[in-house]
Amino acid sequence: MKLTFPCFFCFDSIQCGNGHIVCSSCCGQLQNKCPSCCKPIARNNRCRGVEKVIESAKSYCCYADYGCKALVSYYELHKHQKTCKYPPCSCPFFDCLFRGSASKLSQHISLKHSVSVVRFSYNRIFPVSLKYTKWDTKSNNFIDNKNDMFIVLQEESDGVQFVVERHHGHKVNVKCVEACPNKGRFSYDLIVRDESSSLRFQSSTKILGEKKMVSSDYLRLPSNLKVSDVKIEVCIWSKDASPPDIGKLI
Repeated sequence: MKLTFPCFFCFDSIQCGNGHIVCSSCCGQLQNKCPSCCKPIARNNRCRGVEKVIESAKSYCCYADYGCKALVSYYELHKHQKTCKYPPCSCPFFDCLFRGSASKLSQHISLKHSVSVVRFSYNRIFPVSLKYTKWDTKSNNFIDNKNDMFIVLQEESDGVQFVVERHHGHKVNVKCVEACPNKGRFSYDLIVRDESSSLRFQSSTKILGEKKMVSSDYLRLPSNLKVSDVKIEVCIWSKDASPPDIGKLI
């Protein structure tokens, strides 16, 4: 038997004189009137039987189709789904509609986008190139082409995918494609060099799709860097590694 309740947070059940049930958290929104018969509802008229049913009810995670086998109590379902390691991931390529588990996405990218992916190893510096399509003299900035705004990375050993993203011409950061909060964030370094100097930036990955960014989330490239192909050195650190101090990689 599958039990369905309208709200994750309404566990205290109240009943009116006719026995109709409403949850206590929603009772105030209904102005303490029964939604079925409009009779007044006393806030202390608990329905213990229904509360026991809810307490004993178990449900599968909403990510069951993506690999989660957990069967958890209804009380814990919302908490579990916030930290579940099986939320689906979307393919980062704009023209691809694939959506699946992290392992399925890794297989998909290896099979369908292998030519467009840069493979790397944790704790090692590797170069990438961010292309700018055209310099706009009116705005004194580069005109973005969405196909040139990111580079997809895939780690050699575990297949985890990352994206090096460029925002508004001169802001660059690294994001993790997988949406699992339990995996936490990966530390990374970005290095830009020219003939006489170098600039190094350290931060930690956010999840792809997160919109809010602060200055600590991205590297701001020098405004006088008006070249069509910007070369950046990247190093993504494994979870058990400690990034070195500023200066040791440069």
